[in-house]
Amino acid sequence: GLSVAYYPGGAHLGYYGDVSFVGLSIEDGCTGLYFTAGPGSTNDILCQTITGNSVNMGAVAFTAGLTMRASAFGITTPFLRAGAGVLSFSQSTLDMSALVINNGLPELLSVVVDNSPNHLSPAITFGAGVRMAASPGYGVRLEIADLIARFQRLEGPVNTLGQGPVGSRYYHHLTAYIGLDIVLEKKRGRRY
Repeated sequence: GLSVAYYPGGAHLGYYGDVSFVGLSIEDGCTGLYFTAGPGSTNDILCQTITGNSVNMGAVAFTAGLTMRASAFGITTPFLRAGAGVLSFSQSTLDMSALVINNGLPELLSVVVDNSPNHLSPAITFGAGVRMAASPGYGVRLEIADLIARFQRLEGPVNTLGQGPVGSRYYHHLTAYIGLDIVLEKKRGRRY
C-alpha cells in the first residue's frame, strides 16, 4: 500500500491518507436440511463440495484520519492512528456455487444467487505502531491495525431460486504493516 502523513509544523497530531491491499477470504458452508433424492444426490454432493471452501476476496482499503505521535524527532517514535474510509472488494459475500461432476460432466451449480452484488463497504480503522529512524530522511514503520468493515451475509435458508433473507454485520480484520518511510521536511535556510 501507500500511506502519506502530514504533521503541520512538526506537531504531535497530524493527518494521514492510506491506500492498501487487504487479503480477505470467505469460508463457505452448506447444510442441507432435506435432500429429496437422499444421500449421494446432486444436491447432497454440491453441499459437501461447498462446505469448507475458502474464496480469496481481493480488497482495497481507502482510509483517511488522524495520527498522533509521541515525538517529532526521536529515533524511535510510537504512534496511534484512527481513520475512516471505504473498502472495495472483488467478490460477492453472498454468492455461493461449486463445480460438481454430474453424469461424468462438470457442471457449475449455484446454491445462493446474488443478483445485485455489493462491492463496497464503509470501513473504520484503529492502529498502533512504532517508527524507527534508519538514516536522515528515511525510517522503518511497524504497525498493527484493526480494520472494521461491514459485509452482507445470509441469515436463513434459501429458496429454489437461490434467494434468502439477507442482513449485514461488521467484521474485524487484523492487519500488520511493515513500511519504508520517506521523510519530506520543509526547512528554511539560514542567513548569515
